[in-house]
Amino acid sequence: QWYQRRVRALNTLAIAPTIIAPHFLFCGQFILIGNVKSWMLPFQETSWLRYSYEAAIITHFGDYGGKIDFYHDGEPEPAPTEYVYLSGKDLITGLTMEKDNLWTCDVPALIGLTFGFHILAFLILLLRSKGK
Repeated sequence: QWYQRRVRALNTLAIAPTIIAPHFLFCGQFILIGNVKSWMLPFQETSWLRYSYEAAIITHFGDYGGKIDFYHDGEPEPAPTEYVYLSGKDLITGLTMEKDNLWTCDVPALIGLTFGFHILAFLILLLRSKGK
């Protein structure tokens, strides 16, 4: 009895990376948000990491007015031009994000996904409990 529960829990842990990996892939770090193909949009739109990553970038760099240099922080050698942004707005547009998305898209989507996944988990648990 206890062994079966343990095996079931280990199987669940084995499935978790296959569920989490697409969220990492479509969050905007590996594939830019604006470069996602149309057939991959459902994966991107349901990725909670996409909205949290975009919200973190916007809140951190949104009002930053200085030069953002990722490779040569304070060193005299200039970085490649594709990695140097003149302001936070340049970084946000370079990552194909929009600053206005924070309160119009990201925060409502995170709230909706949170409630949606909780309702889905509740319904699954309810269906599983009716079978017993």
